[in-house]
Amino acid sequence: MQNDSNYNEQSLPHHGLSQEEKLAADSELKLMRFRRLNKISEDMRIYAELLRLRYEITDYLDLRIFDPEHSFGSYLKKYLQILNLKRREFSKDISIHESKFSRIINDKENPGLAILYRLEEHSNKIIDATTWWNLINRKVENEIKDNRKDRRIQSKKVKNKFTYEGEKL
Repeated sequence: MQNDSNYNEQSLPHHGLSQEEKLAADSELKLMRFRRLNKISEDMRIYAELLRLRYEITDYLDLRIFDPEHSFGSYLKKYLQILNLKRREFSKDISIHESKFSRIINDKENPGLAILYRLEEHSNKIIDATTWWNLINRKVENEIKDNRKDRRIQSKKVKNKFTYEGEKL
């Protein structure tokens, strides 16, 4: 088998340019791409960034692990950065008291479904309510797995619990 660089050169159509012409063409293409990126509208930039954020969240959720660095609040902060919104302004946009919003964005309180629906609507459904919900669910699932103290406390409050003496399935 031929070496990789030779194979790649042979698999691409030859452009017929000298090395100097190719460098000039590459430079011109780079400049055209840069100009096009500069012409992108602010709305298009925000749209692209929101899509990127949605895919970042779904990629994290697909890992099926819990990482506090990928919390609901951390992604909500990124959302605000993309939109260049202050917390006070955003809390008004979604009709939530500023102190409640502060607790939510700092992961001190989980939002209810109403807030998730508002987030979905605010993003024009780019990031849907179920995606936000799955972030919260990941945190709660981890808390349930790790919280032995509360399990013991709650276990003491149960009477007449089911007992089974036979073989386990």
